[in-house]
Amino acid sequence: MFVDLLLALSGKIKVFHFKNGGLNDLIQLFRSWKLFNHQCHKESHQHTFTIFRPKLSLSELHPEEGSMPSVLTEDMWWSLMDQAGRIMDSRYVLRVIFFQGISPSLRKEVWPFLLELYRFDSSERERARVRKLRHDEYWAINDERHEPNDQGFELSVIQQIDKDVVRTDRSNPYYRGEDNQHIQTLKNILLNYLKFKPHISYSQGMTDLLAPLLAALDDEADAFWCFTRLVEGSAFFKPAQNHVSVEKQLEPLRMLINMLIPSFYSYLEQTEGGLSLMFCHRWLLVCLKREFTEDDALSIWEACWTNYQTTSFHLFICVAIMAIYGQKAVDRGMNINELMVFFNTLSQSMPRDIVLSQARGYLHRFCTSPQVNCCLSSVMSKDFWERPGSPELSCSLCKGLTS
Repeated sequence: MFVDLLLALSGKIKVFHFKNGGLNDLIQLFRSWKLFNHQCHKESHQHTFTIFRPKLSLSELHPEEGSMPSVLTEDMWWSLMDQAGRIMDSRYVLRVIFFQGISPSLRKEVWPFLLELYRFDSSERERARVRKLRHDEYWAINDERHEPNDQGFELSVIQQIDKDVVRTDRSNPYYRGEDNQHIQTLKNILLNYLKFKPHISYSQGMTDLLAPLLAALDDEADAFWCFTRLVEGSAFFKPAQNHVSVEKQLEPLRMLINMLIPSFYSYLEQTEGGLSLMFCHRWLLVCLKREFTEDDALSIWEACWTNYQTTSFHLFICVAIMAIYGQKAVDRGMNINELMVFFNTLSQSMPRDIVLSQARGYLHRFCTSPQVNCCLSSVMSKDFWERPGSPELSCSLCKGLTS
């Protein structure tokens, strides 16, 4: 019996036991993978494997990469407001967030703007009025749900919500501990949302989207309205969770893969079930939340919410992940099941900055292409296609690019 392998995970040390040459087999397996850098210390017979951190060349970057000095800070935010509380240069704010992010302490203030609850050119007095109206409306929905003659929800829906809220983001201090009142608040918001939008079916992914909002905003009504806007922007939360709504996200994603990383598209095309993109359904369902650490995932959300140059930046992030790590799958000829396992193993270990930089580079490449597939018109706003110099939409490029 040997005690030879130590792994640091979330600040904890895990010890694994090997016998009958199992450790040597593991070393050889790690050496065969391209995800690790390997160092062998001959005197101590110690092998060190570190996860490979990909690098990008300058030609792969967006030309505005590095143009912003820092994340959006509180000093920067307040300095951009006039005496009435209006943001004087919203374009600059969105650009800073897109390329650098937001200081976590500022999320409570800025997120309602990004989710379009407030206009950047609204005054502080106007926002206070809008907030009061929304709070009144939210609590009216809550009161209506508790009326004696209210039909309520199916028992199975309530039971599923009860299961989901107690296991969502419990590592976050905001939700930690027994009898945490914030868990009940999550449930209240979800039930009130289903009351407010009776045509929307409950989905387990909803708790993943709501929990960070409530933790950052620390207000039930504010979190409800931000959650409403976030769900409205997802093609996965639609009536009956039908296949058509899911396909609305996957179809342009396939087209982007073919345009930006054609070699990986060819591999998917030749792999049975590859173009179903089953391995990235979870990415889209919960906005990549489970693929990155919590703070990294929130930074990715914020970049997407800016709608800077595109309304579908999350799709470019998906393409970036495939571009950075997909060649490994191609080299090994993975089938669809192996591909799903492979990308699942990358969860929580992908470098946010590299993925975002690659995605921004692909966005620039898309914007400067002379011609793009007409099926990708939904990826950009209508205004983009009307600008001089925007790519020509070509339906001839659609041929053969179906699932």
